[in-house]
Amino acid sequence: MNNDFDNFGEPVPPRPNPEGRPQGDRPENAPPRRRPRSEDFDREMQEAPKEISVLGLLSLLQGVGSLLASFVPCVGVLGIIGGAFGLVLGVIGYFVAKGSTRQSNSLPIAGIVVNLLAILIGGLWLFLLVGIGGRKDAGPDVTGEPSTTITAIELDEEYDTNELAADTKYKNKTLVVSGKIKKITRDDKPGKITIELVGTPGSTVDCHFDRAQHGDLGTLIVGEDVTIRGNCKGKVQTWVTLERCVLDVKKPDMKKPTEKTPDAGVIAITAEALEAEYDANVIAADAKHKGKLLELTGKVFRISRNKPGKATVELESEMGQTIDCDFTAKDGQVQLAAVAIGDTLVIRGTCQGKPDDIVTLGGCTLVKKLDKPADGPPVVVTLEALEKAYEGNVVAADAKYKGKFLEVMGPVLRVARNKPGKITVVLGSDESATLVCDFLAKDWQAQLAEVNVGDKLTIRGTCRGNGEGILLLENSKLVKK
Repeated sequence: MNNDFDNFGEPVPPRPNPEGRPQGDRPENAPPRRRPRSEDFDREMQEAPKEISVLGLLSLLQGVGSLLASFVPCVGVLGIIGGAFGLVLGVIGYFVAKGSTRQSNSLPIAGIVVNLLAILIGGLWLFLLVGIGGRKDAGPDVTGEPSTTITAIELDEEYDTNELAADTKYKNKTLVVSGKIKKITRDDKPGKITIELVGTPGSTVDCHFDRAQHGDLGTLIVGEDVTIRGNCKGKVQTWVTLERCVLDVKKPDMKKPTEKTPDAGVIAITAEALEAEYDANVIAADAKHKGKLLELTGKVFRISRNKPGKATVELESEMGQTIDCDFTAKDGQVQLAAVAIGDTLVIRGTCQGKPDDIVTLGGCTLVKKLDKPADGPPVVVTLEALEKAYEGNVVAADAKYKGKFLEVMGPVLRVARNKPGKITVVLGSDESATLVCDFLAKDWQAQLAEVNVGDKLTIRGTCRGNGEGILLLENSKLVKK
């Protein structure tokens, strides 16, 4: 039915639009009507050249650089860092391009692939380096079954006869070596003790013990027979050397029981000994001391208020470390008023282990202040006997003399001012055998001004052991000339 006529056959006039114009009439200046987008137009848009993804290009360039770097030995580990950065750029570029009809996602995809490859190669280098370092640090398990049992003389003779053949037979293997002790000394490596076993004439087999094994060596005597287990390193310099050594046969009395005060449950120990135990094995030291009541003897290094509500006495120990003894502010104010730096104190407190890498005692009280440098009569020893003890077995000598109040007589080798506020008198007959005695300059300047080289002096002081090959007395007093 034609819509231009009504039901009676009469023509129907055109409907006016809202503006009053008949439908179909358009003003001359009206914009053209929008035509629906055709399929041809969509196809043209899809076939048009896509724009380059800037993020994808940056990702690809970063990936190429990281990949090239990852092939370089050792340095290739850095490919992980560069590859990770490039990977992030590639992923961001991919999602930006995916949400846009005008950008290509080919460069972001290429960047992601290249950066992943750089990360993979860098990871392989890292795994290889960690594996090599771990094997080097771990070393052999010398506590396992030994591959060879041999005497020190036989081992030394085989290396003297044919070093290459001996290396093939023994190097990097666990040996059990028996022999006679010629000398016990501190090795040039920090924290190690060396037992020299008698080998061929004029030679020794050197056995290096780590710090954790030092406690087993205190009762050894020069000249006695021992059996040592360790890993053979062949000839180091001119001596057959064993590393990571342990005593294979230990004496039942080698470890002395912990000294205790008359009060039950209170463990008496010096600051040096406590720090040495924690430095050697913090787990074993915690099991032995943490949570226990200790009576600690040591020399005051500093008194401070660096913890809220507490006064802290820092006691000197070995290797420059200090032990913190925390008093409540109220107790510290009363008990520590007359304490000065350099005083030797006996402090009682509960061991809190090694928080923040500092051995700490809490709930401390001052038991007593010892006379400088120590209570009681001095241990009288000649310079020659003291030097001989430290040359023979430094561990045993420390147990006998270190921290003790000594009286030593010997000739003056030198008088010097090489420490702030102190005058140093060196006793000895030559430069290779000396005892360094430190005096406070303010107390002894007048008396020491009259001392000449070659004079024989008797000096009292606190023995600090053989640090860096030098015997030291602190807080020294001149007894007589």
